[in-house]
Amino acid sequence: MTAPAPQVLVLPLADETKFNEIYSGLYSAISGLYLTVRKTTVDDAYSFLLSHGPSAVLVDGGLASTQHQHLQKQLARYAKAGGTVIFGCMFYSLTDSFALKDLFETFDLDWALGDYGRAEFSLNAALRPIFGAQVFARLEQTYDMKCLQLLYAPLFGRVYVPTGRSRSASLLCAASGIDRGESPAVFTRYGQGFLGYVGDFANEEGSQALTMAMLGTPFLPFSPLESMLTQKQRLPPNTFPASW
Repeated sequence: MTAPAPQVLVLPLADETKFNEIYSGLYSAISGLYLTVRKTTVDDAYSFLLSHGPSAVLVDGGLASTQHQHLQKQLARYAKAGGTVIFGCMFYSLTDSFALKDLFETFDLDWALGDYGRAEFSLNAALRPIFGAQVFARLEQTYDMKCLQLLYAPLFGRVYVPTGRSRSASLLCAASGIDRGESPAVFTRYGQGFLGYVGDFANEEGSQALTMAMLGTPFLPFSPLESMLTQKQRLPPNTFPASW
């Protein structure tokens, strides 16, 4: 008997119309591989999480509102217990820095907002055993991305790191090179589960592939991206660095 497909909860809480316009392709890819549940209000999302255990949750910046702390706390509990929460879908553009600071505090994270702009990044080799070698090879190895970076994410969680040629496009930081402690995309252990962050502002193909890889890592023996590309070749089970 074929095992049921994992369930993914998608939460376009900030602007469903914009989500439909920009992320219809990504949503179709997710729906084609998973049992996908979509909730567009905080109360519906909260009620669903109380009675269901999805394998992963993809949420936009609407989560960051201070009025939504009950959902934030529930998602933190869910991830610590073994789930995966991904902050994505132009996350920062749909909120503000003060709300994000409060959100990170609710999740008990040391993360802080870093530089904003377009810059060049390279894929962090430390993530190869997390995503699997074949999926890792198909992610953008060098990525020119317009994004908001995070500060203070753990080294093994920084999916992309600035290259030596990276310089900020931000008006505030244009005169300085990017701090190499920053990252535009993070995927890290959180209790028994995972937290992900995709800081891309433009919904580029590389970020869609990264989101799919984050969705697949915790609960499939192979990434959904790899499944779409090969359908046959199986990856080894996920392993994690001892320092995690």
